[in-house]
Amino acid sequence: MSYASNTKKFIHTISKVGEFDEQSTPEVLVQGIPWHVTFKKELHEGEEWFAVYLCCGNEDASHDWSHTALATVKLLPFEKNVEPNKGYISPYIFGNSHCIFGVNFIEWERLTNVENGFVRNDTIQMKIKIEVADPNDKDKSILKFDVLDKCCGVGNYTSFRLTVSNIDALMAVGTPEFMLRGLCWKMSIYNDASKWLRVLLEIFRYEDIDKVTCNVIAFVKLISTKNNVKSIEHVLKKKMTADDVLEECKFVSWDNLFDDETGFVRNNVIVLEVKIVAEQPDYAGQNEDVNLLKLECSICMEAIRDQELSSLQCSHMFCTKCIEDVIKARKKCPVCNAAAKLTDLRRCRLPFAS
Repeated sequence: MSYASNTKKFIHTISKVGEFDEQSTPEVLVQGIPWHVTFKKELHEGEEWFAVYLCCGNEDASHDWSHTALATVKLLPFEKNVEPNKGYISPYIFGNSHCIFGVNFIEWERLTNVENGFVRNDTIQMKIKIEVADPNDKDKSILKFDVLDKCCGVGNYTSFRLTVSNIDALMAVGTPEFMLRGLCWKMSIYNDASKWLRVLLEIFRYEDIDKVTCNVIAFVKLISTKNNVKSIEHVLKKKMTADDVLEECKFVSWDNLFDDETGFVRNNVIVLEVKIVAEQPDYAGQNEDVNLLKLECSICMEAIRDQELSSLQCSHMFCTKCIEDVIKARKKCPVCNAAAKLTDLRRCRLPFAS
């Protein structure tokens, strides 16, 4: 890979595997940021797994931050004739609302079966390599995010264009967070070990909601610059939950991406067009009103209940104080960028109480 990065390698030992539930490594500094790896015993689709998570320890809540990182993990055998079990936590963009990412590493039954050579004296050993992108790299990939069409934040669809420059240096790039069906979403594009270009869509968890599920379809198209070459389009479908991801593991091979005959790369730039359609979410354990409708001010992200509200000529509605502050600073609607001034504001109130 050609992106600039810094790495940290270490070995972590887990004892009393028979009683294991969850354990984390000590924190290590990479690119001046604290990181650790968490191991968990988890149940997935009826099967027990040994899962591995890379965790960013940046606790700065005063401003938005992001760090791109990946991890390679090996379960070391105690028998000489046994190969290590290798795992890979793909490049991910860690931030304020998403500071942990991982994979199901090995089936629990396979891990604990002493005949497989990974356990000795109720102990296992993990070799870990954490790799973090250099935030000051001048040649890093940059994503340009252009909205093509959208409903408001509680609507059911959005479409946008993603332009990724310096694609040969790609580790991972991500869109700004956006609202759809009252939920907060983000899409990432990343390089999977210079073998595949992959895409990932995720929902972020709300603190006041125990469980939320949402059926979603994402249409993702990689545009070719050649008229005689068909663009590659994948359709991704899933019933997603909070903190869940919708991922296309093999969107296009890295070699095919850079093949001159395909025309996908021009001047070291690629273009993808995305449309996301989401059904009404199901908020488990919430009251009927929340299940039917969850409205938030897209500026402060607070739930809309009985506060004073105002709408603009473009019909988008916000907390009155929020939109007044935005207009004074930007003179534009924060949703659609339509020109706006204070005299455009119209007071309004929804027909329900808190």
